[in-house]
Amino acid sequence: MILRQSFILILVSFAKLPGLKALLEWRNKMAERDKKLRERQHNKKYRSMIRTFEDPILFQVCKPVDFTTDDLNWLVLKAVCEAFSNGVGLAAPQVGIAKRVVFIYNQRKNGYFMINPIIVEKSNEMTEGIEGCLSYPGYEKVISRSTKITVEYYNEKWEKITRQVDDYEARIILHEYEHLDGISIWNNREYSSI
Repeated sequence: MILRQSFILILVSFAKLPGLKALLEWRNKMAERDKKLRERQHNKKYRSMIRTFEDPILFQVCKPVDFTTDDLNWLVLKAVCEAFSNGVGLAAPQVGIAKRVVFIYNQRKNGYFMINPIIVEKSNEMTEGIEGCLSYPGYEKVISRSTKITVEYYNEKWEKITRQVDDYEARIILHEYEHLDGISIWNNREYSSI
């Protein structure tokens, strides 16, 4: 018992030493630095998956996901989209998967998958906006798009969903939807405004 009390007293004494406090602070800083380094390496890995410019898959019409036979390799869309600070949406062909799947990450929170999406309805009211694309870094274009749409899709639990979306989120969905048909801001001078 006396030995245990002595050991605790010694630990308490060491904790009061200024050198130990600095050592603990240094250890915490190194742990934080290592964490940031791992995050950068993780992001670099996923950023390298993006297909760019003249990659043939960006010009293909994608095939629907078959719920009974397709694997879930498109789940990587979420990780890739999150690896970019400016990524708000990503279509499967942008990571080399020719399937009709997009990941929407509007407002950088609560992202969701849209599997086999179909634009059911769009408003006649249009608005112009500047759009960029992760597959065409540094390239932006003013695009006129419908302000409101109704879209049907399946989520990752294979539940069918019908949603009405508007404004910025509608723009994101329309942009990603066009990727599924091989249309992008790069390959179409008269960019389609679905």
